[in-house]
Amino acid sequence: MKLPEILCSLATRVIVIFLLCSILYLAIFITLSAWQTKNKSAQYNKNNLQEITKEKSQLISAGFTQIENDTTNMGIWYQKLYRQSGEETYSSLPDGYRMNQDGTITRLRDRSVNRTRQSAIYVAGTAKKSAALYRDIAISEQLDDAFAEVVKNKVVTWAYLVDKNNILRCSPYSDLKAQFETDHDQRHDPFYLDANEENDPDRVAVWTKPYSDYLRTGWMITCSYPIYDEKDRFYGVVCIDLSLNKLMKRYFSDFSIGDTGRIYWLTKDGGIYYQSDMKDSDEQGEIFSKSIFEKGDVGSAKEKAMRKALKSGRGIYEYSERRQEKILFCSRVSDTDTVLLIEVNRSEIVPRNRIDLPTALILILVTILMSFIFLMWLRYNFSHPMNDLVKRANRISEGDYSLIRRAADESELREIRDLDRAFTTMNARIEEYTRSISKRNKEISTILETIEGTLLIVNRNGEVVVSSRESESVSPEIVMRELAKLRQDPHPRMDSEQIILGSEVYRNTYYPICGEGGELSEVVISSDKVTQSVLLEKEVQQMEKMAGIGQFAAAIVHELKNHLAVMKGAAYILKLEGVNIEEVGRIERAADEAEKVIYTLLDYSRDDDERMEMVHVGTFIRQILLLSNKTLIRQNIEVVENIDSSCYIHMGSPEALKVILQNIIINAIQAIGVDGRIEIDCRRDGDNVAISVKDDGEPIPADLREKIFEPFYTTKEDGNGIGLWITRRLTDSLGGTVTATTDENSVTEFDIILPVNTPKDD
Repeated sequence: MKLPEILCSLATRVIVIFLLCSILYLAIFITLSAWQTKNKSAQYNKNNLQEITKEKSQLISAGFTQIENDTTNMGIWYQKLYRQSGEETYSSLPDGYRMNQDGTITRLRDRSVNRTRQSAIYVAGTAKKSAALYRDIAISEQLDDAFAEVVKNKVVTWAYLVDKNNILRCSPYSDLKAQFETDHDQRHDPFYLDANEENDPDRVAVWTKPYSDYLRTGWMITCSYPIYDEKDRFYGVVCIDLSLNKLMKRYFSDFSIGDTGRIYWLTKDGGIYYQSDMKDSDEQGEIFSKSIFEKGDVGSAKEKAMRKALKSGRGIYEYSERRQEKILFCSRVSDTDTVLLIEVNRSEIVPRNRIDLPTALILILVTILMSFIFLMWLRYNFSHPMNDLVKRANRISEGDYSLIRRAADESELREIRDLDRAFTTMNARIEEYTRSISKRNKEISTILETIEGTLLIVNRNGEVVVSSRESESVSPEIVMRELAKLRQDPHPRMDSEQIILGSEVYRNTYYPICGEGGELSEVVISSDKVTQSVLLEKEVQQMEKMAGIGQFAAAIVHELKNHLAVMKGAAYILKLEGVNIEEVGRIERAADEAEKVIYTLLDYSRDDDERMEMVHVGTFIRQILLLSNKTLIRQNIEVVENIDSSCYIHMGSPEALKVILQNIIINAIQAIGVDGRIEIDCRRDGDNVAISVKDDGEPIPADLREKIFEPFYTTKEDGNGIGLWITRRLTDSLGGTVTATTDENSVTEFDIILPVNTPKDD
């Protein structure tokens, strides 16, 4: 029975089978998902953690209330005791106390009594020693038993008394003298000031802000109760210190909030009482008064959630921070202006989707079975016919275009039959096209072999399509850089550039080829070596520059000569008239010196001719120094000349010698910078003239002393690497040599040796 055409389609059958498999898989997945109680579990965990937060805040509140009650009861009891003590007088320290050499008063340790049942005492050396002081020491000792009961509380670190005479009685016993300076005044500390008549007019127990314990045991908060004497004057405070670390450890040691959980105990305005990463301070009495919103590590979303929590004092708040979902649980600490916050990652309390192992195994087995059935169907109806087509494609790729028996045309799938017919047609066309391409490639190869430079064609992805030869001037990096530039241009145009590689210069030209829509498709790149033409151009520019300097100097000198002639004539007339003969003589001498400078510049700037002549090397050196005099003065450079008057060279074109000397001397000036020394020697050495230029500027490393004479190599930011190359080239043309050395004192020396009789064609 012949099936309908639509059912013979491979695409139709694959889609139908895929839909059936997907529907079955979706049904299984939905059934398994229905078994999960994710939302209920998540809500249960949230409620549970909120209740725990509330419970912990109540425990903290209860602990605070207990400490307040203990402080109040102890303060009331001691105030009554103090008032009933009458006017007892003491002429000296009570037994068990001692006066130290620095004036401080401490208590001797009674080893027979547990340290928690004996208090220590510290009186600063600046305290006034009087009967009233001794009386307060004796009376306050009766607090030992009350202190001992208070410090049994595991979150209490210290119980103590501070009075107006600067007496500090503290339990358990500790070496207080080692912790305080001799002049330390307890009455300036926050636990004393917060409870005085000005700050605590209601005379109730008050709490300080967190501060660093004076006895270096960590962060504390103190409950202080004021004591007034029989005349209703402020006498002192009774205090109990709570360790924040102990407090949090007591209430949260048995409570796990996962790896990401954090605890915050804050005031309503964000003031920090405690947080999980709170570090101890080494500074005595440092008040921790920062707000959580001032630390800089709270993002905007977290700050918004925290402010809402602190304002309401209860509830659950969710927010996102750094791509992590966070949940904030809060509860007000009763009888205080503080709120307890617990922050956790949402992933810590929200359960993930989980499937039990038996269900997972069943799902895997069903999927494997369905996949196997689907695989067998595809193998018989699709793989076998496609393998036949692949074999034919391989034969075509090997250049065999002969037709073979086709098994694919017997397939019941319409797509396979259509593909087979298309494949046969393609086979014939590829054979024809291959022949034409082969012929065209031979033509292109012949053309490329006739090109001296490098020519290649690359596509827009940088892949080489055609290449005549390899060259470092068209490296992959250069190609990709130019492609990126052309792709950014909506209308790509021809571009060219010069590239310096070592001692060679190349000119690269890029011809973009665009498609019908104007987009870049390929780029034709040609690269030619133009080193010699560039070097010749640079040399000509150098010569033209020297000629320009000479012409400019000649123009200035011509103008100055006329003015100097007028000055000398006027001086002569004044001299005849007898006007201040000495001053007129000074004017004449100055005019003569200026005239010498002018003639020196004229000599340097005159045009060369082709006649052979004797050239004095020292004259050129002095002319170059004269032109550089402004720079020498500005940079405070000392120049020492040792020039032999017999240093003449018989040569045709002195211009080459000018360029050689100018490049070497200018290099020395630039190498020194400021405050340096240049020494120039010129002497006759047989049939040669030896010229030496030394400077104490930046030395030249040994491995660079030859490279500096190569073209385009330079160590200067604004240099072009041509000057010393031209110097060596001109020196060689004159039959001489030029070398560079650096001695052990970091003095750089350029030595130039030139024959007295240079070649005529220099």
